[in-house]
Amino acid sequence: MKSLLKRLLALILCALICLPATGFTYGPTLPGEFTVSSASWDPITGYSGETYSTAVLPPMASDAPIEASSYDEAINYAREQLKARVPQFAIQLPLTDEVENEKKPNVVFDDCFVHTKEPKEGDYLKYQMYISMARSWSGTVMTYYFGYGVQDGMLVDSPVEYYSDAAQEAAVDSAVEELKATLGLDKMTKEYDKIVAIYNWMCENIEYDYDNLNDDSYKLKYTAYAALVGKKSVCQGYANLFYRMMLEIGVDARIVSGYGVDLTDLSSERHAWNIVGPGNRDYYYYIDATWGAGPVELWPKFFMRGIEDGFFDNTHYPDEEYATDEWNAKYPIDPEAYVDDEEEECLHNGETHYENKSDATCTEPGYTGDLVCDICGEIITKGTEIAALGHDWNDEGKCSRCGAEKPKGIRGDLDNSGKIDVLDGVVMQRILAGIETDPDLFEAANLNGDKTTDVLDGVIMQRILAGLE
Repeated sequence: MKSLLKRLLALILCALICLPATGFTYGPTLPGEFTVSSASWDPITGYSGETYSTAVLPPMASDAPIEASSYDEAINYAREQLKARVPQFAIQLPLTDEVENEKKPNVVFDDCFVHTKEPKEGDYLKYQMYISMARSWSGTVMTYYFGYGVQDGMLVDSPVEYYSDAAQEAAVDSAVEELKATLGLDKMTKEYDKIVAIYNWMCENIEYDYDNLNDDSYKLKYTAYAALVGKKSVCQGYANLFYRMMLEIGVDARIVSGYGVDLTDLSSERHAWNIVGPGNRDYYYYIDATWGAGPVELWPKFFMRGIEDGFFDNTHYPDEEYATDEWNAKYPIDPEAYVDDEEEECLHNGETHYENKSDATCTEPGYTGDLVCDICGEIITKGTEIAALGHDWNDEGKCSRCGAEKPKGIRGDLDNSGKIDVLDGVVMQRILAGIETDPDLFEAANLNGDKTTDVLDGVIMQRILAGLE
């Protein structure tokens, strides 16, 4: 009997050993040592190198990892979690040679942030978070831990630091739709007009966040939320918003990071800008809404520029990943600035100057001047009239500005005839009608002494002419 029982137990054990694998489960049931690597991605400094160790992986505090059947499925899941601003999550998938040898953290980050042309993915994710990740492999299972790191041989919490949270991203979604409606983008038939409208709105309405520029703890300044909702951000916020808006209208764009150089003193600092690829071109063009923000005469200088037009190639130096042969082949920059073929319209994105500018004098109005494009000679912005300054009489009866002597004639003698008559009444009517603008006449016509020439002075003039005064 004992011999039979032993044989039955042996058969059962053999059958269990020979059963085929039916899946995989999360990590160790009890803590144990696993081969682990970890790395991080920071949009300011980029990817930090991967480190390897043998670490003890205790049970995770968060939910157990989801199981993915393939690497692609794992990446798609990770991307959705990042879009939803989930701070920590883990993914298990079958361990293959490809996954172990090639799907390392830098590759995983690149795949999570791949440019899909979806407005809320790609560069929009890449430049709005700091992310740590660890991975472990043992037996037949690879596990990716997003929001974790390895420290002192242990898996430790390091939640993904999102520069904007889920509620703020929901506010961005609403604000994007509102801006599209405000600008009337759906009613525009030309892609170029939509690009112009978005760029001009950003230049006019978003302020550079100098207040928080040196506050490393304030990460919101890097986001599209800060730019669109708060109307105040640094260059990364401008670039994120422009990327988002371009993809919203179906125009391809990318964010480029690197260094911006101030040509006045050759100083440089970290910077981010965009390239945009209009559908009617085989080329891409540089756009920098950060540097374009401010006075309207700046806007064209940083809009749809080419690589060899003498500006961007001297002031914008991209990081290495945006200067490779592969990148340049995929996103070729036009040597020249963009010109709208439909209209053969000059973009006025070169140098400009002012014409017809004049200063106001005591008696003559001035003019701010017309802003003129050096390329085509067209007036970009018409100037406005500057009101005459009027005399500034001093105690000696002279104008401190022009030296003219204060008139000593009869008050109300507007034509300097030595008497008040019907001609002075005519001059008074011209003053009240806005036809006469000489400041000296205003003073002479101020008959009631209230320092304002108005209808009451006209009444007094009529009484003088009628012999009632």
